[in-house]
Order: sequence, then C-alpha cells, then structure tokens
Amino acid sequence: MPVERVLIDAARMELLANYLLRCPAAEKFYNDQDFAWLGTAGSQATAERGYRGPDPSKPWEPRIVSTAYANSRVALTAVSEYAMAIARLITDPTLGSRGILAVEVCCRAAVEIGAHAYWLLDPGISAHDRVCRNLVAQLASSYEAENVGRAMQWRESVRELGISPTTEELRRKYADLGLRVTGRLRENSLAVDGISQPSARSAISDLVAATPYSAYRRIVYNTLSATAHGTLYGIMRMFVSTDEIENGEPVVERFADHRIIEAAAGLTMTSFIVVLRRAVELMGWNDLKAISLGNMMGHVLATGPR
Repeated sequence: MPVERVLIDAARMELLANYLLRCPAAEKFYNDQDFAWLGTAGSQATAERGYRGPDPSKPWEPRIVSTAYANSRVALTAVSEYAMAIARLITDPTLGSRGILAVEVCCRAAVEIGAHAYWLLDPGISAHDRVCRNLVAQLASSYEAENVGRAMQWRESVRELGISPTTEELRRKYADLGLRVTGRLRENSLAVDGISQPSARSAISDLVAATPYSAYRRIVYNTLSATAHGTLYGIMRMFVSTDEIENGEPVVERFADHRIIEAAAGLTMTSFIVVLRRAVELMGWNDLKAISLGNMMGHVLATGPR
C-alpha cells in the first residue's frame, strides 16, 4: 500500500523562505554593531580577551583568544549562507517542489558547521578551554589537508599552497604556547591540553537538543548523513511507490514530501538561532532581536504540517 505523502504547499514554502532569509539579515545586524566580535563592556567575551595563557612568564598574544571567536563568527556566517541557499531551493519551481536531496544536503552542512560553532561558543567553559577547542579543530583540519595533499601527490606543502599551516608548524606553535598535544587523528584521540573534538554525531546531537527538534536529536545525524552520503534509504525517500506494475515490478515515481522539506528548513533556521543566541550571550549584545526572531520562527514551525 503506497505511503501517504503531503503535497508541496508553495505558499508555505514562501513563508519558510522568508524566515530563512532572516538568518543572514540577523547575522549582519549584529556584525554591523560589533564587526570584530570584541564584545561589550563587562561581557564574558571581553573578559576572556584578557587571558594570556597558563604561564605568566610567557604571555599569549591577544589574537590567540580572538581567533577562537573569529572562527566561530566564520562558522555562523556559513550557517546563514546555507539558510539563504535553502530559501532559494525551496522556492525554485523546478527544484524545490520536486526533490529533497539538495535541501537536505544544505541542511546537513548547516547543522554540522553550526554544531561546531555551538561547541566553540559554549558559555560554560573558560577562555583556556575555548582556545584549546579551537586549536584542536585547527590541527585536525591541518591533518585532513595534508591527507588530501598526499592523495593528490602534491609536491608542495599545504603551507606553500596557501591551504593550511602544516601539522608540524601547529605542533611547534602549540608547544610554544605551553600546550600539550596528544593522541592521533585517525584514532579519534587527538587532543590539546586534554581537550578533544567531539564526533560529528555527538556535536550535532548536542546542537539539535537545544532546538525545537530535540526529541529527534538522535536520528538527525543518521537521516541527513544518509542523503549527503548517497545511502540508498536516504535517496529513496524522494520516491514513492505507485499502484502501477510494469514487467512484474512496482513502479516508483519522484515525490517531494512537504514535511521532509519543512523539517530541513526548520532545523536549519533554528540551529542558526541557537548558535546566534550563544554568540549574543558571550558578547553581551542586546538579545531582543535574537529572542524575538527565535520566537517567531518557533511559532511559524509549530503551525506546519506533521
């Protein structure tokens, strides 16, 4: 028996797109007020920028802490760009109303990057731990860049190609900062001063737990990964069985279920909001815009099809 599907509601897609586009607008609103993410007087971010490392005889330069905030800002920008991309996809008459794959892939990217920013912007950690979180992520990224270089048989280093510092450079830098690097990337044990990067599954679950989709936090990673990685059950969700039989086999046809697209759009915008609210809290910015936008998004999503 064919599974019941919900047809695309074009008017509803326009409404969702409107709220998705408010994500980059909100990001710009706050960045225009504090372009360098310095924070307001008395904020946690401002206090952390005074941290000069574990050894008073070898003080860190201010940029060591500032870089952690800068990388968080870049991640938030990326999430807002994916939100904008989804807004365009779901209102495109030839793509948004026919398929779910591109929307879910953008959602997966937004959620994974958002999860990293959410982890970096944790208000419950110290300046030291925030720096270590940022540095272990940078070191893991450098290892991945070098893996690509070896696979591509590049003659120049990733540093010479302008892609990334080398892992050896970073290890020396971290030692100069008085930080200890342990473990190995391939064993998922890489750590800086005992702080390691969470798995994508774990980080995404933590992020989703802070959104209205918290009840589904354990399945979001598997579902979106299935689509992004081309797993058969992920791809086949955009097809539906019909009552027709051809050559003894049931005929399937493409069908975009509105609820799947709505969930991807909703998860993207609410993920952006929870990351933004962490940034606002740390920076001491006025939270009225972030809270009101989050409340409006929650109201809109609560009225959608289930």
